Amino acid sequence: MPPRSVHRTLALLLISMLSLLVPIGQASAANKVGGTCAKAGQTVGIPNGTLTCVQVGRKLVWRNLSSPSTAQGAACSRQASTHFTHAPFDAADVARITNGEETNDPRFAYVWVRSPYTPIPIYAPADGTLITIRHLTATKFFPSDDYQLVFRTAGCNDVFRFNHVTHPRADIRAAYQFGDQCSSCFDDSGNPTARYLERETPGTAVKVKAGSLIGHTSGTPTAHDFDFAVQVNGKTVCPMSVLPEPQRTALMNLLGPGPKAANQPAVPGPVPGYGCTGYGAAN
Repeated sequence: MPPRSVHRTLALLLISMLSLLVPIGQASAANKVGGTCAKAGQTVGIPNGTLTCVQVGRKLVWRNLSSPSTAQGAACSRQASTHFTHAPFDAADVARITNGEETNDPRFAYVWVRSPYTPIPIYAPADGTLITIRHLTATKFFPSDDYQLVFRTAGCNDVFRFNHVTHPRADIRAAYQFGDQCSSCFDDSGNPTARYLERETPGTAVKVKAGSLIGHTSGTPTAHDFDFAVQVNGKTVCPMSVLPEPQRTALMNLLGPGPKAANQPAVPGPVPGYGCTGYGAAN
């Protein structure tokens, strides 16, 4: 029979091994999107990427913020025209679309609502998941309560985005956990006062289907336009270029030069054959 010291050593070794196994099992169960985590910024590897610990409201939860592999990204880029299957808005509701670089921001196409102050429906151009929701509250300078919505397409790193959505559908609006509080805040003179990035992570990762209603918008309170953007494999592209026919041509036919100031000569509306160019800015 082995001496008692050998039994004691074996028992301690077994206890030590069990103490190592239990935390590993618990960690595996917790390391999933939406699971709780301990420290903001902490990362952990999973089979299809990396989870990052982020603050959502008062909780710390895991989010999959990793990009797909290079091979997957290339495949997504080739498939962009297949998973963008629906027009984001109806051509009949729009007076003109201008390239962002002609007005303010080369990330976006600017979509000018045909009937000012009349909300028009906007739709998901692809299956996707809400990954960012940004809230701008009304001020004297900008008397509009609106949202910026960013969606990632299913299975890819492609993104579609709408800015100045005045009436998001109920479940999307509810994904913003801070009610009437702003995430991008401005004073009554239009000067930025604060930006709360932690408020922009949706409380619920709302999923949308291509062609489903996202909400309605009347655009900005003075120009009556809103922003639409598409990124394919991390690069901003002409957002109409990924759409199927006949929606692609119908919206491309609405392209025209940017409007001029009040003291300048009027410019034409949509121009046949006007180019959808000047995109490519980063996030």
